[in-house]
Amino acid sequence: GALKDIMHTLSEVYQEDAEIVTRLFGYPEWQTFTSDIKKLMHFFGTYFYSSFYVDNNNPATRQFTQDFKKWYGRDLINTFPQYGMFGYDTGLYFLNAIYRNGVNFEKNVEQISSSDALQFAFNFERVNNWGGFINSGLFLIHFDSEGRVQKINKSR
Repeated sequence: GALKDIMHTLSEVYQEDAEIVTRLFGYPEWQTFTSDIKKLMHFFGTYFYSSFYVDNNNPATRQFTQDFKKWYGRDLINTFPQYGMFGYDTGLYFLNAIYRNGVNFEKNVEQISSSDALQFAFNFERVNNWGGFINSGLFLIHFDSEGRVQKINKSR
């Protein structure tokens, strides 16, 4: 697609002048690309934003994946987002909120942490005094040139 064409052109530019530094900034859909595109994403120091991202190198993520297979006798379905983890993260967030703050946890929703979530950034904010809440949680994902993926929580 278009990203592959852009990366091909940028590679040609780099071959002509290796001193030109290029960084890409993209969309949540970029996490769905194959490993050959992800290698190029590392080469160009790519960033993209997303409200969800699974870090497969995280020990807690690996443990969840193993436990899921043990409990249900199959692997997680390969979707974006991963709905098995979505259910886990949502349950973990709200059950902890109720446990720590009682049934009226929404009064303290801005102080509830989602640091244990495997995939989702939760940061609920009240829309107004008469409305509900919105999730403004956001990650910035960085594929650095050293082959690492950094998941940076940029929630307000």
